[in-house]
Amino acid sequence: MTEQVSFKATKIFVDRAHFPYGFARSGDFTKKQTALIEAHGQAYKALDSGEREAETDEEREFVRFCRHEKAAETDHEKVWQLYRRHLGKRQFYISMGRDDRANSTAIEDSEPLETEDA
Repeated sequence: MTEQVSFKATKIFVDRAHFPYGFARSGDFTKKQTALIEAHGQAYKALDSGEREAETDEEREFVRFCRHEKAAETDHEKVWQLYRRHLGKRQFYISMGRDDRANSTAIEDSEPLETEDA
């Protein structure tokens, strides 16, 4: 009798939309977490979405976690929880360039400020 392997995937998992430079360079995952999500992420995603049926007890427990029936306990569940948490974050970009509006002609053409004379 052969033992089934949990979270078997045929290719490396990447998510260029949310992690354009990869999981390792994002700063959000440890080396171990990066290795897990890259190796098993396709299986995690398929199990989470229902595209794939759970084949082992470990995968059945993972599906229970995805359905919010239990808390994350295994490394597989914890890394997928971290991944899903980062999908919900909004990214903000701040421009730190120079503001040239102070030198615009609209300000130069405006009327001078009235000041009180003492």
